[in-house]
Amino acid sequence: LRVALHISVRCSACMDLRNYSGFSPMRNPSLLQSLRSPFTAYADDRKENGAAPGAPATPTPPKPNAAKPGLPWQRLVAGAIAGTADVWACHPLDRIKTHLQNNPKLGIVNSTKEILAKGQGTMGGVYALYEGILPMTAEAIVKVGIRYFAFQFFVEQYTHHVLHDIKPSKEKQFFVNLMGGGFAGFVESFAVVIPCELLKVRHMTTSHNQSFSGVLKDVVKNEGIRGLYSGGTATFLRQATNHMVRFPVFYLITDYMKDGDQHKHLHISQNVLAGGIAGTASTLINNPLDTIKTRMQRVGGTGSVGEAVASIYRDGGLKAYWAGCSMRIARVAPGQAITFGVVEWVLRLLG
Repeated sequence: LRVALHISVRCSACMDLRNYSGFSPMRNPSLLQSLRSPFTAYADDRKENGAAPGAPATPTPPKPNAAKPGLPWQRLVAGAIAGTADVWACHPLDRIKTHLQNNPKLGIVNSTKEILAKGQGTMGGVYALYEGILPMTAEAIVKVGIRYFAFQFFVEQYTHHVLHDIKPSKEKQFFVNLMGGGFAGFVESFAVVIPCELLKVRHMTTSHNQSFSGVLKDVVKNEGIRGLYSGGTATFLRQATNHMVRFPVFYLITDYMKDGDQHKHLHISQNVLAGGIAGTASTLINNPLDTIKTRMQRVGGTGSVGEAVASIYRDGGLKAYWAGCSMRIARVAPGQAITFGVVEWVLRLLG
């Protein structure tokens, strides 16, 4: 286009000049050179860019350090689907883990027996392992969807406003993912997790069978709306530290598997493996916070973090803070493996 426009302008000038005293561009070397200049400049540009003579023109490649834009709404959908899959696959393990944290001396076998002995008919036996699964599914749809949306939103905003859309180094990316995980934990905690976790713990630890809605009515009646946020500090700390470990560890592992090629798609089994490792790491690090949270939220639980810490220590010393850790790993590791695996799979389907 540049060459064509240049020739058009110069040829118009030539036609005008030929009206005067037999002018010809061949008799004017300077004008002839000006007509040749666009071709010369184009050839020089091609030569500088390493193009061979006569080779077809290629578009200018994008800057290698430009950050790839994300689509948070896709993560909202993917997270909702992954959360549903996680709950239905792992809820019985979560049921045993919660019971064990409130009765650390029982052990896994005796805790399972007590749960199976609870209630009669469809409320007892194996069905007792699935108590509260429908409300937990509703919670997971909102919670996990918000989590992945909030994480991607933070990463995009930080990249745009702080890094000015320049793709960060591996060290900076790890930091961005860590902070994004903390932000995601903060948002999901106060939007969904704190009240839902309290209702789940109360429902699982009451001595008599009661519906989820009945537990909600009792909490609001006896403790008010603020009662739904009992143990909120411990829950927030648990969620924030969970995702400050999970997101950076997961993307660190998958980046290693991709050998730095962000356009490469991993097999779902690789994402499942990375998710399981990330879930295990987060559980080992913050299990004491989960135990404190559970102790604060049960019926008749202690009112402050300090009281919960002291109560747990009196019951079993330092080991008591890791009560239910093996069951929690058995619950969290496959849960996060499923969640990350399904999220990446759905994101790939959504393009």
